Amino acid sequence: MKVNKLNTVNTYHDPANYWAPLADEDIEEDRRDHSNNLTRQSQVESQKEKIRRLLRRLFPKQGTSMVLDSGATSHFMTEDLNLLTEGASKKEVFLPNNAKLRTSRRTQLPFDTLTTAASEADILPGLKRSLLSVSKMSKEGYMTIFHPGEEGVTIHKKGTIRLTTSEPPVLKGEKENMAKLWTISATDNSKKLKEVNNVYKQGGGTYEETILKKF
Repeated sequence: MKVNKLNTVNTYHDPANYWAPLADEDIEEDRRDHSNNLTRQSQVESQKEKIRRLLRRLFPKQGTSMVLDSGATSHFMTEDLNLLTEGASKKEVFLPNNAKLRTSRRTQLPFDTLTTAASEADILPGLKRSLLSVSKMSKEGYMTIFHPGEEGVTIHKKGTIRLTTSEPPVLKGEKENMAKLWTISATDNSKKLKEVNNVYKQGGGTYEETILKKF
């Protein structure tokens, strides 16, 4: 029987050459390649972050938006906003359906345009939507304006806005007996409006912020 033999080539590795250090130009080339790779990775991550920010603006998650609530006595945030903790909080909060929740920790609103006091908020486990309190903003000197229809809402610092109207208001509410929320009387509102109309006339036909301060 004939046996076919495989042709083999003896390969000899010179240990001296195998372990020889890279030349300086090779090291420098490796460094350049590594640096270029890092730069490309950084550029890719930067582009990804820009896309993520754009998507967040175009398609905001429900949990990241806050409802401006004139019935909330303070700012109450949901847990999924992942805001920084500034201490424990154990406030009892009563919901419109008579359910009761308890806050877990204190935090700050993520807006650098507000004062520290105006940004004070509480995390409320179980809350479905974060509530930004109009009452709290008013207490801290801010004016909140709800514009007609779909024109939105704006919040202004004290002393930066002056209101002038062509007619007196059609309704007037207030906080009574040190209450934290505004109410409008269903029985004696006409009397309050008469008082407002008198001030309106004294103001020369304009109802301005300086007149509003009298009430």
